[in-house]
Order: sequence, then C-alpha cells, then structure tokens
Amino acid sequence: MVYADEEELADMEICHPYCIEYLTDILSDLKERSFYRAIDVAGGDGRLSESFLQKYYSKVDLFDGCPLAVERAKAALSHLSCFGYAEQAYMQEFRWRFYYSAIFMVWCVGYLERVQLVTFLRTAKSRLMT
Repeated sequence: MVYADEEELADMEICHPYCIEYLTDILSDLKERSFYRAIDVAGGDGRLSESFLQKYYSKVDLFDGCPLAVERAKAALSHLSCFGYAEQAYMQEFRWRFYYSAIFMVWCVGYLERVQLVTFLRTAKSRLMT
C-alpha cells in the first residue's frame, strides 16, 4: 500500500500551511469548547497532529489505513506528551475507543462513497463530547 504518491505529497506540502491557518482561525472562535482529546482521521504520517493538534488538545490520537503512514506517525509523535495512540484502520472499520472534543478529517473524505461517509459521520457524531 502506498501512503501518497508524489503529486499528492506535493499538494499536501502546498496546502498544509493554509490548512493550519484556517483551522487556527476556527479554533480561536471556539472559546466555550472542550480541548481535551482530538482524533486525526486518516492522519497519515501525523503531520497535522504534530504541527497543529498537539498545540490545542491534551490528548491526540490518530488512525490511517496505511501501515507505513501509521509507523511514521508513531515515530513523529511518540515524543509528544499529548500523544495517545496511532493505529492502522480504515474509516469503514475503525473502532472508537474514546469520546472526542474534536474529530479532524482533512484529506480523507473524498475517498469514501457517500453512504460510507454518512455512516462514518453519524458514528463520529456519537463520539463527540458535549
């Protein structure tokens, strides 16, 4: 399994700073929200978790369908005190362990069929902290 081809990796490099800026703006408006635990859905090598989520959340978890990406994420995040776990799983089969303050899905939503995405989002909604 390939984590991302060269074109997709190049696109991620270009888009990542804009994504971080956009997410920072959104979170700055959420003064009344919990910032306890976040999950990085299809988090790849942990880039979003390391450069953004760990600054806002006490615990950060990650899953991805690619075993190589998960190993890279574990290596990149293992030194962070907020790192919870990273596991290999696909969105269609992921088993929720915790309730989350936030569920981040950046690149992955375009890879699911509509019914699969709706099912995942309904399950994710039930795992959000209120």
